[in-house]
Amino acid sequence: MKNIAGLGTLVIDPSLSVSYSTFLGGTGDDSATSVKVDSSGKVYVSGTTTSAATFSESSKKLGPGGGASDYFIAKLDPTKSGLNSLLYLTFIGGSGDEEGGFLAVDANGNAAIAGTTTSTDFPVTDGSTRTAGSN
Repeated sequence: MKNIAGLGTLVIDPSLSVSYSTFLGGTGDDSATSVKVDSSGKVYVSGTTTSAATFSESSKKLGPGGGASDYFIAKLDPTKSGLNSLLYLTFIGGSGDEEGGFLAVDANGNAAIAGTTTSTDFPVTDGSTRTAGSN
């Protein structure tokens, strides 16, 4: 153990082990905002991407996309390997920019994301319309 510049003792835990690792992304800027695990051990990852077109061939798109960034949400099964571990990957976006992609997963494995958008054509299911905030 060594005291580094008065910052305290550095402890390296030799018991650390990695049980699952994978790559998820495309050729642009991909940013994971949230990671959740459900009761069955499935892993959910959400965030924003500028590379929806090159992210993965096994994906679904909701909305027209085309802005500088879109949301993504992926569900992974860490008991499988390679592409078999990707259960789903969905991009959600309008023609503007989406930022955030914060994730919640309920007890039934239903996922929801939240964030902001500049898209006037963002896909919604409840007939809501975009509103502008006031100062």
